[in-house]
Amino acid sequence: MRICSRCRAEIPQQADRCPECGQACPREKVKMTPLHPLPSRMYAEMVKEVLEKRGISCIIKTDLLSSAFGSDGTSAVGTRAVIYVPEDRCQESEEILHQMLDHI
Repeated sequence: MRICSRCRAEIPQQADRCPECGQACPREKVKMTPLHPLPSRMYAEMVKEVLEKRGISCIIKTDLLSSAFGSDGTSAVGTRAVIYVPEDRCQESEEILHQMLDHI
């Protein structure tokens, strides 16, 4: 599966551009690696914003509870979010994540 780096829409394998926003997309698949899990989507969104400002594309995946019920709060027990980044930017991304959130 390919994901647009601009709008996060799914891109068909044969397409050269995103069907949603028109962004040019590479044909090769990028291997995505998970970072350390975060306690909620809210934390993941903060980290994602910083990663993208540094040119690191990323995707957030949440657990079933959060995604099924739209729960984005920090107080729900057992909720978590994981950020996936390109494998070649994993170490740099982990360092950024820990600099931002080493207190949690």
